[in-house]
Amino acid sequence: MIKLTIDQFENEVLRNLREEEEFYKFLKENKGLELLNKRIGKVSVEKIGQNYFLEDMVAEFLEEISHNLPLSEEEEKQCIENIDEDEFRDTLVTKYLREIAKLSFNYLKSGIDYMDLIQEGTIAMLENIDNYKESYGKLKDFIRAVIIRNYILYIEDKLDETKYEYISYLTNKKLHEEESVENQEEIEEVVEDEEIEEIKEEKIDIKKIDEKLKEVTNINYSKIPNKLTEDEIDILNLYFGFTGDKRESIFEIEESLGLERGEGEALFMNALNKVSTVGGRLFRI
Repeated sequence: MIKLTIDQFENEVLRNLREEEEFYKFLKENKGLELLNKRIGKVSVEKIGQNYFLEDMVAEFLEEISHNLPLSEEEEKQCIENIDEDEFRDTLVTKYLREIAKLSFNYLKSGIDYMDLIQEGTIAMLENIDNYKESYGKLKDFIRAVIIRNYILYIEDKLDETKYEYISYLTNKKLHEEESVENQEEIEEVVEDEEIEEIKEEKIDIKKIDEKLKEVTNINYSKIPNKLTEDEIDILNLYFGFTGDKRESIFEIEESLGLERGEGEALFMNALNKVSTVGGRLFRI
């Protein structure tokens, strides 16, 4: 059995498990994968809020699935044994929406929409559940590994698309500025001092564009900040009952997290607003 923290598994995905064939080879070679629900390092959190509209559907979705009780071991085993039947497959997916919702809090990166993660996680589960084998470890760990890997690749694809747009824009801008400078330099000997200063400013602008190009090119998955803090993730999981045996009230959460009266509600509303935010960019230029 192999035990990995969440960030260890993320690094493994980014280094070696991008291809599905490599992912299942890894599961086969490391029988009994167990994903530990912790991280070694801290994840950066977005500091600047994004003023985009809120989607009421998110709160409604979380409220609805909070009533889906997890499957017992016997029920889960029955579903796996009859996975070819739609009824059992649908039951398994429906019950695991809680786990998908919980994982999505941790991968809600700047510029990513929460409900898009729910969709990606559900699709990943549907596409891979037939491949599950007991030798891979517990079903829950298998599903978590499948979903986390899918989230990483989904976010990375979004990042590549955004980087391509920025790099294309900056490259074209640089070409335009270089042409402008070349035209100015041809007449530099016969222009006034003030115009020569303008030429120097154009050259400085090109240098700034080069710096920005380098900055954008070097942005990778690990540098995209999360929208939610650890406390915000905790309070959402506790409130909707994704952690523990039951849902907790704001008052109970304040006690368990050691918060002052009123702090829990403010923290919860801030977290819910972040989860419900639609739109945004993966990074800013």
